[in-house]
Amino acid sequence: MIGREGHMNSVKRVLIVDDEPDLLKSLTFRIRKSGYEVIEAISGEEALEKASESKPAIILLDWRLPGISGTEVYKRLKVDLDLEHIPVIFLTASREQAELEKLKQETGEANIVTKPYEYKDLLAKIRDLIGE
Repeated sequence: MIGREGHMNSVKRVLIVDDEPDLLKSLTFRIRKSGYEVIEAISGEEALEKASESKPAIILLDWRLPGISGTEVYKRLKVDLDLEHIPVIFLTASREQAELEKLKQETGEANIVTKPYEYKDLLAKIRDLIGE
């Protein structure tokens, strides 16, 4: 069995999962401009497929998706031995404290960014989580 690919000087991949085309397009543009390769997905099903295919360095995951929810995508990633190590940042428009707490409890994930966000803050969090 071959271990994880570790190309130190290769461009890091970011998987962005959002069903809102304008948000996806603008975030993809900004992340690419910051020097990353971007893979896009618009549904939970597509996110799981693309994560499996491309093994991104990090996943930006919209919480509310049609079909499989962001929470369910996260849970499936975390039980897949090839994908469990990939950090996830949840993106959500929800500002309800109770909902955000529920998300944290369901996933154990503290990396939650509420929309609208400052891009520089999101980029700093991405860099921090992938060790740059």
